[in-house]
Amino acid sequence: MNEEPTKDLATRAFQKRVLDEFAAVRCEQATFAAELSAMRTEQIAMRAEQTAIRTEQTAMRAEQTEMRQDIAVLRKDVADLRTDVAETRTHISEIRTDIGELRVQQTAMAKNIAAIDQGLTTLEERVDARLQETRPIWEAVQEQVQRLIERFDLMLHDLYEVRIDVRVHHRRLGEIERRVPS
Repeated sequence: MNEEPTKDLATRAFQKRVLDEFAAVRCEQATFAAELSAMRTEQIAMRAEQTAIRTEQTAMRAEQTEMRQDIAVLRKDVADLRTDVAETRTHISEIRTDIGELRVQQTAMAKNIAAIDQGLTTLEERVDARLQETRPIWEAVQEQVQRLIERFDLMLHDLYEVRIDVRVHHRRLGEIERRVPS
């Protein structure tokens, strides 16, 4: 037998094994290339996510800065309010003191008014007593004044009549003097 076909068989088997291994390697290489491509796609997606996260992180830091500024403003406002409350409490304390003083003065004034009222009551009683004492005198004076008024009216009436009589006499004298030849 010819050894060449056996040799050829061994060479062919070897070549076939090498080719099969190359095919397997190429298959694995294609799988690795696909996996590498998928990994790169994932890496791109991850980088996009990382960029989005960094953007969000930057936005959150900006918001955090704004919030800190707002908190600082609020703390200042609270401090101002506390100052205002303290001032208001001081004013309220002063007002309460003033109210206490006013109440003391009001009590003193009420006592003074009561004393004045008592004095007025006593004075009114005295005046009423004096009026009752002087009423007959006053009524007599009024009666005398009334009589004087009536007499004065009568005297005025008489005076007017005398004037009228004087005018009439004066006219008559004038007529008599004209009649008498001079």
